[in-house]
Amino acid sequence: MFLNTCQKYKNIIIYDENTFFGGITPIIQSIFYEYKYSPKFKVICSPEKQLFKYAKSRNEILKLLKLDKLSLKKQIYNFFI
Repeated sequence: MFLNTCQKYKNIIIYDENTFFGGITPIIQSIFYEYKYSPKFKVICSPEKQLFKYAKSRNEILKLLKLDKLSLKKQIYNFFI
């Protein structure tokens, strides 16, 4: 069902608050590869390095990681240009 839903789209953005290898992104990529589905896609995730960032709220942490709403809007906009 997941793949059938994805195949309706030419462009896919994977948003994962984890790191690339610590999240669901490699699983999704392996499904795409296994079924020879190759859309244009962008992965937006946390940096693949150990960070020590502290904040009082989740939104503050997302802003520090450039995963907040404004950063996402910019990345998504640039993806479609």
